[in-house]
Amino acid sequence: MVMNKKDRIVREILGWKAHGKNCWYDVEKDAFVHESYFLPEKFMEHAMVIVKKLEMFGVKYRTNGVSIVCFDNAVGTGATLPEAITDAAYALIEDFYSVAENRY
Repeated sequence: MVMNKKDRIVREILGWKAHGKNCWYDVEKDAFVHESYFLPEKFMEHAMVIVKKLEMFGVKYRTNGVSIVCFDNAVGTGATLPEAITDAAYALIEDFYSVAENRY
């Protein structure tokens, strides 16, 4: 199964479980979330869910306010801040897995 950016973010960072083709289950809120209702690349309030979760894990969030976001050393860019947040979150996941693979 190929996962897109958003799917990897919600599963790896937010901890949501896959539930069908276009839906996740948010264990913390005991709620189902359809992919059309969670659009972090478009809406700031959705992107901030990712930021808040990463901050809970101790990941530092920095931005230039418009188009560049850093989560620790992972950098993301976008035409809008929500796009940059989503891109940086995905970069953080990719960085984590590249480091983990090099350990073995």
